[in-house]
Amino acid sequence: MRRSFTLFLSIAIIALFGASLTGCDESPTSVEDFDIQPNVSVSTSSLSLVLSGAQSTVSFEVNYQGLSTHPTAEGTGVLSLTKAEENGSPSNGSQTWSVGADGSVSGIVEETVVVRSPTGGDEIVDSLSVRVAPFVVTSDFSTGFATIADYEDSQRDSSATGGTTFEIVEDVATGSNGVRAMRVNASGSGAVTFERRASAPNADRFTFLVKPSPDTDFTLTLTFTEEANGGEVEHQIQVPVNAGTEWLKYGIAFSQIGADFNPVAARAGGNGPLLRVSLSADQAVTYHVDQLMLADETSAQLEIEDFERTSLAYGPPFCPPTFGASDDVAEQSDGFTARSVQGTGCFGYNYSSTGADLFLDVSGRDVVSFLANASPGDSIFVFVETPEGADGRPGGFTFDNGIQVGLPAPGSWGRVEIPIDSLGDNPAALQSAGISNVGFEARGDDPDFLIDDVKIGPTEN
Repeated sequence: MRRSFTLFLSIAIIALFGASLTGCDESPTSVEDFDIQPNVSVSTSSLSLVLSGAQSTVSFEVNYQGLSTHPTAEGTGVLSLTKAEENGSPSNGSQTWSVGADGSVSGIVEETVVVRSPTGGDEIVDSLSVRVAPFVVTSDFSTGFATIADYEDSQRDSSATGGTTFEIVEDVATGSNGVRAMRVNASGSGAVTFERRASAPNADRFTFLVKPSPDTDFTLTLTFTEEANGGEVEHQIQVPVNAGTEWLKYGIAFSQIGADFNPVAARAGGNGPLLRVSLSADQAVTYHVDQLMLADETSAQLEIEDFERTSLAYGPPFCPPTFGASDDVAEQSDGFTARSVQGTGCFGYNYSSTGADLFLDVSGRDVVSFLANASPGDSIFVFVETPEGADGRPGGFTFDNGIQVGLPAPGSWGRVEIPIDSLGDNPAALQSAGISNVGFEARGDDPDFLIDDVKIGPTEN
């Protein structure tokens, strides 16, 4: 799975994609040596510089060859640059630069770093863009996480107040995990609210996708309500959104939301779960949101709302076993409801009857995972399917490539993980062709188990 580096306060991340030089000789000694063509290469085309109450920095590397002097770098606007390291000579060298900001920034600012080096009577120039904001804001993202089923649908609801309205539309970011998002028609005084009783013991940030108003800057006030010691506590944070037509991913650290913001259920050692998230714009604008998640540094951990729904959750009566609901959940469960499964038979989750609605950027080491609490001898068969094509299903993801696994020891909850590369031949197909079905078969003499939090994403091991 591709990982997007996340930058928070006082963290400097150096993007190192250096170009290797083969056959470069600073002192040619024979006719077989060749002239080195002057070249300057910046290791990345864009950076995100995050400021929140104090200065933070981010770094980049410059590689170069065939120059007479080392390159210089300068930044526009609020940017300040410091050369952190320089290695080699102008004819074969590298530099690391640290980028910070002088002074405060209102909203989101796009600045530029320009790297220059004179060569002969000309000048070699390369540049990169730097987005400066109070939060992590990036347009370069992909999604390798999806909740297939967490059995919390009865506790999840979206509503609007104060003249604000919304609709579900098929207008999504290129890097999203599905085909649906929410268009919000904000009134300037109302809000859209997402109810979700969720526990996130392994998360430390809130992330969401937003497609701004094309012609109006505005501010979103995000209100997080969590349960705390039997009551409710609200935390608010204001998020600037610049006009534009490009989908952006925002990342907001829990510490930025509130010093004591900790949406973790008491069963997992917290004061109480998240209850709801509200978004309120300060003026009448239309914008889109998608994939509201709680996450850690590398990936999403749980879904608050991403507007994707299975086109068919199949099982009884079409196919046994028997389903039930249970409030017996694992300590690490995302929510407060699990599913009981009794008897042998199939169940699963289709995504479109004509193609696929779910698209994930995964690697073979990523997993289909779920929590289970089983009876002795219970097992489950797991498979993933891509849409049918002229040459079969892309990537080899078929029922026949499924795998049977044993369930955790009876009497206690455990997590089951099945690597993606054990269910098909080419994980890239789950992004290019998409997922049409995630299926299961309960197996054993008389299966009787609980299942919860069915996901596709990074391994926890």
